[in-house]
Amino acid sequence: HDFSTTSQALEQYQNTSKKVAGGSQLSASEILDLRTSVLENMIATVILEQYMRRENTYDTYAKNARELIASAFKSTNASTLPKATDKLYGLTIEDFQQKILFPQALQDALRQGVEKDGKNFADIISEELRKPHVRTFIVPWYWQDGHLVNKK
Repeated sequence: HDFSTTSQALEQYQNTSKKVAGGSQLSASEILDLRTSVLENMIATVILEQYMRRENTYDTYAKNARELIASAFKSTNASTLPKATDKLYGLTIEDFQQKILFPQALQDALRQGVEKDGKNFADIISEELRKPHVRTFIVPWYWQDGHLVNKK
């Protein structure tokens, strides 16, 4: 889990998108919001991975997530995709799949599996995010009740 690479990739994507739409670069406030969101999602991914490992389901859900990503890429143009991910995110196609797509695909696979078993995914995720004791270092946040909070 690489906060710096992931946040830089998403900042580049947002800046490129704004530029194409005729807008300006991200403001300092927008960058802080984006970084907060990236870190929250990374923490949530680690917590959910720990849950899946406790339940002995991680390997199954990770396989399902990789298959979901592979099927989504089957219909894309293999020659333009690496250029697009580099231009939009500054990432190789492999890093894009692992850092940007895989965490969401893994969460989607977990959701499908949990709901198939008749459980409420929202309840599980809420409970899991509130359980852990998470410490952040060198960043202006701390973890409280399943979310990042400004240390101010």
